[in-house]
Parts: sequence; structure tokens; C-alpha cells
Amino acid sequence: MKKDGFISMAVIYSFIIVFVLLMLSLLSAYAFRNKLINIEIDEVKQELNKEYE
Repeated sequence: MKKDGFISMAVIYSFIIVFVLLMLSLLSAYAFRNKLINIEIDEVKQELNKEYE
């Protein structure tokens, strides 16, 4: 009974799972960074509006 196919598919699926998890973590980090940058931009805009009113 050969199990070469099972082993090779398990390796391929494990690489796919690791790749998907890595991509999800990168996208969530980018989204979080974008949210922080937008918060800082809003704060700067508010301070500039206060200064020039």
C-alpha cells in the first residue's frame, strides 16, 4: 500500500495553509497600520484647524 500521494498532498496543503496564514497576518498588519495613520492624520487636521481659527 503506497502512501506517497498522501504525504505529498499533506505537504502541499501544509504549505498552502502557512501561506494563507502569512498573507492574512500581513493584511491585518497593513489594515491596523492604515487605521493608526488615519487617526494621526485626523488629529493633525484638528490641531491645524484649531490653530488657524
